[in-house]
Amino acid sequence: MVIIHFRGGDWFNPNWVFRQLCADISEDFPGEVELHREMEKAEAFGLLSLDSIDPALSSRILRAMRTVAEKTIDGMIPGWRSARPDDQDGQRMYLEAMSELLALMQRQPDEESSEIAPGGKAGP
Repeated sequence: MVIIHFRGGDWFNPNWVFRQLCADISEDFPGEVELHREMEKAEAFGLLSLDSIDPALSSRILRAMRTVAEKTIDGMIPGWRSARPDDQDGQRMYLEAMSELLALMQRQPDEESSEIAPGGKAGP
């Protein structure tokens, strides 16, 4: 189980869901070394506490998770299908987890100054 702690709530899902999310973020944001390092630590410890890390990094992580979750739901990122193409139940659970993550993130403040675009490039 991995928990992502937000201000105002927690998102918790099995390790495989978080590993897939991390893999999808790595693919969509390849230049974000610091972001990847923080996600790897979260996987190892089972916790990503966004309110206990640097606010700029936290904002970049939120933006990356939001982007990947939206792209996955829209079918632009295969999600669990990339790892297990025949596992329909797994893909359904992964899509549900992405929807839950998006719902929780909608309640979070978004710091535009730390925004990153797909590919890990800084935004305006």
